[in-house]
Amino acid sequence: MKNSNYRAENTADHKNDKNNIELMGAVSLLSSLPLEKQSENYKKTLTPKLMLRTAPGHMRNMSDSQLKLGMENLYALNKLSAMDVIETGTSLTLGADYSYKNRSDFEKFNLSVGQVFNYDDNIDMSKQSSLNEKTSNLVGNVNYNINEFSKVGYKFSLDDNYNTLNYNEISGIFKINKLVTNFEYLEENNHIGNNHYVNAGLVLELNKSNSLKFKTRENFQTDSREFYNISYQYENDCLRAAVEYNKSFYSDNDLEPGENLMFTLTIIPFGKIPISATGLTVN
Repeated sequence: MKNSNYRAENTADHKNDKNNIELMGAVSLLSSLPLEKQSENYKKTLTPKLMLRTAPGHMRNMSDSQLKLGMENLYALNKLSAMDVIETGTSLTLGADYSYKNRSDFEKFNLSVGQVFNYDDNIDMSKQSSLNEKTSNLVGNVNYNINEFSKVGYKFSLDDNYNTLNYNEISGIFKINKLVTNFEYLEENNHIGNNHYVNAGLVLELNKSNSLKFKTRENFQTDSREFYNISYQYENDCLRAAVEYNKSFYSDNDLEPGENLMFTLTIIPFGKIPISATGLTVN
């Protein structure tokens, strides 16, 4: 249940010029049935899930909100992040989780997929999420854990016709001795967006307290490198200090790259104090 009390003036999203009280609510039933198979070498678990949900009344127009549907909010009672709105309508969510663990109970592989079926179209829901339609995108996560320190993950969103990928995200982290590499490739299409880039990073752990880090991003939408970041970090139980150099590039050749040198000091657990210098000239 939500009870929203507000007074607004000159806004397009709320009722204006008076005190307003809006009472909203939603109810759902989430059910799952874990099916398990074990041997001396592995444990496999398949868990079908379903959620029945209904919320009466009306909602504010959120069709242009940046909401994305994914496994992290697929079974949420209210998928909207707005404090004073609950998504209305009746829906059925179907999905399944699969997990594979080895003899030491380490999860080597997991897969999750799911989809939302609405009783009616909801034109007030986010178009980016596909929850405004009767059948949402099919979303899923796949993770393969090579060991405790290295893993590969994949997130996707497949159109309700099951032949168009609207979202791809591939990520990985690999550790070999003191060297850690990571990457993230993302591609958005159609109603979800138009981002298309790859992030890459490298960490050299000199010892328990000292490390060198490098990060960069390549934007395939603009066919350009957006930035690179080089930093040195020292950390102990109560203090974290870092020197960070960042260079940002622009797609417009008439603009000079932006450069920034920053020193940060973090007293754990209180917070960070940044000290920066911009407009540097580096030969």
